[in-house]
Amino acid sequence: MKEKPLQVPLIYLRGKQLFAKDAGVMRLVGKPTDVAKKLSEKEYKLLHIIDLDSSGSISPNFDVYDDLTSFINIQVECSKGQMKIEFAKSLTAIKSRVVIKLPASFDLLLSKNERLLVGRISSEYVGSVDGIYDLIIDGANDETIKRFNKTKKRLITYQKDYEKLKKENQKLIWAVIFDFDFAT
Repeated sequence: MKEKPLQVPLIYLRGKQLFAKDAGVMRLVGKPTDVAKKLSEKEYKLLHIIDLDSSGSISPNFDVYDDLTSFINIQVECSKGQMKIEFAKSLTAIKSRVVIKLPASFDLLLSKNERLLVGRISSEYVGSVDGIYDLIIDGANDETIKRFNKTKKRLITYQKDYEKLKKENQKLIWAVIFDFDFAT
């Protein structure tokens, strides 16, 4: 029997500080390395980071990512614009997973680090998912999960969507991204 999906805390990074959303309001949590170390001690294996400073081509937070990847797996998503190939290559060079909104603005098949590429799509997406390893489905529903399960990609959903899925489709989910409550 398949165990529960991997639980992935969603955190935000701005100005080298970590934030969490609490009832839609951004709340300062602290220094990224301190918080990430605590999360890894709680046995979280992967963090989903939305970089609020990145335009997709560069980030003033790159050194933070370099530090974090020394003790926990991270996947980075740009909040503004599409991830550019140069920034994606920089992130994969330090073994960070890169979240790319599909369709991508560059040829994913050129990447030598496919295992580090994570595609993000909406439930209505009908394009290619070639060149990526994992797939985040925003607004996932039972039909979407069945359709993209055929691609043999590891499927990731957000908690709000996961809870609405039928039990048999929940079993197809590799990881669930959730808003982490840092107060606990």
